[in-house]
Amino acid sequence: MDSGSKQPVLPLLRDTVNLNNALEGDDTEEFLSFIEAHREDIEALLCRQLDVPYCRLGRREMWKTGSFNIVIPAFPNSPPDEVLPGMIYIRFSLPYKISEEEEPGNVDEKVRSEAATYIWLQENCPDVPIPSLLGFGLPGGQCTDPSQLTGSQAARVGVSNFEQGRREPLHVTWEKYRHGAQYRANPFRHLCRILLSMNALPFLALARRQLTLKVSSLANRPLTLYFHMTYGSIEPYIFDLLRLQDSKLLHQPNAIHNKADGEIQAAALTGLCASMHHFLQHEYCDGPSFMTLTEMHQTCSQLVQMQLPPYWLSSRASLIDQYVDIYEGKETKRNGSLLQAPIMRRAWDSGSYWFFHAVTVPKGMYNIFQMHIRPLFEGERGKENMPGFDKFWPYWAPNAKEMIEKMIRD
Repeated sequence: MDSGSKQPVLPLLRDTVNLNNALEGDDTEEFLSFIEAHREDIEALLCRQLDVPYCRLGRREMWKTGSFNIVIPAFPNSPPDEVLPGMIYIRFSLPYKISEEEEPGNVDEKVRSEAATYIWLQENCPDVPIPSLLGFGLPGGQCTDPSQLTGSQAARVGVSNFEQGRREPLHVTWEKYRHGAQYRANPFRHLCRILLSMNALPFLALARRQLTLKVSSLANRPLTLYFHMTYGSIEPYIFDLLRLQDSKLLHQPNAIHNKADGEIQAAALTGLCASMHHFLQHEYCDGPSFMTLTEMHQTCSQLVQMQLPPYWLSSRASLIDQYVDIYEGKETKRNGSLLQAPIMRRAWDSGSYWFFHAVTVPKGMYNIFQMHIRPLFEGERGKENMPGFDKFWPYWAPNAKEMIEKMIRD
């Protein structure tokens, strides 16, 4: 059974849409209309922020909506002696995607941590290509004021700005060219170089917002990780990630579809919790932690043994081997010794790669557990829904039966 695939479906004239996506579309349209209604206010704010006489937002069809943000191009008309590009981008967080109404302060925290990440990268990783940050604003009305900053400070803060390249993004060309070893080697080399640059300075602990975007998608459920929390070792971090998945199962509407579905999801979460110690490299349980990439667009800090080869390489072991070989060569050349390449190789060989993805990807948790973790303990029979697996579910919680029955009623 694909635990994550069944949702109430609404028929359209030529297609179907599930209920969650339909409701989300309404929220998106409402937010976009709100921005459109305040177009002149935003343009005036940009003029003050950039100290230019005129700035025009791009047309509505030029706006790009992602999982958690909307990005809008703007065109400043700056004096000839000003070093501003012809096009900049302003990015707004989507408040309904990060539970701002239920947990006020989420947008504020997200913007602060993202701005701090831009500044940290610009100061510590000058060889990593990122957009320049020209300014940022917070929900309470605070924003950067270039007139009150020195020249060096003003260069570090602000609205995201970069000239859009004409080359195709990697995610567009990857499937077409990934079978060529020479083609793969080029992006692998650049990615490894970027990661090693970001990893030059270790962190002592992880903070709440340093979770991946996949986990952030659980923010509409009651918080189980709080703003002040930090993690110095991996075990409490993994346990809290699993608690987030428990919270999803308990509070997300339509998280389960029937009794059997609830039982197998609870069984998978129980299996992850019970098998955790088999997948940890205990000599690195207390770190170190490094800045890393999660999905080729978002940075966060992560404990060293959770810095894995990209998920989109997992279709073939040979791709992982080529990536780790290149990382190993780059790491040796840069640092004179090896740390992360052997950890990544061991994570792939031991199955830790799949375990860490299962605990950090709620939508894929059940399928990853079923396809890649169960077979490590049960052999080929673990890939089937064999009798016996469902016996785990009562150990998910002392009152698991009543909890599942309540979720079905709700």
